[in-house]
Amino acid sequence: MLLVEDDLDAVRLFRRLLQVCGFEVEAVENGLDAVPAAERFHPDCVVSDICLPGLNGYEVAQHFRTHPEFQRIPLVALTAYGTRDLSEQAGFDRHLEKPAQIWNLVGVLRQVVAGT
Repeated sequence: MLLVEDDLDAVRLFRRLLQVCGFEVEAVENGLDAVPAAERFHPDCVVSDICLPGLNGYEVAQHFRTHPEFQRIPLVALTAYGTRDLSEQAGFDRHLEKPAQIWNLVGVLRQVVAGT
């Protein structure tokens, strides 16, 4: 999974918890690095904050949706900002609000990776 999050404490927490749950996690701190990181890492899904430096999460989603290799990659918005409608319009498959319950996040990630 690729985690796009500028809060380094949140990155450390989510990385550790998701790794314990069996996910391999790479993280970038800004929207500009998201697609290049995905090109290197080839994640099964992307979890992105909305309020990011460089490109915001909506722009990140739009870049993934127009990239030939990643048009169908599952995208999950994990944010304290924005609305579900805006996330869907940008191309996100799911929208979770912070603070997210880790088991809810893990459940959603397992669903999107499985295609359900």
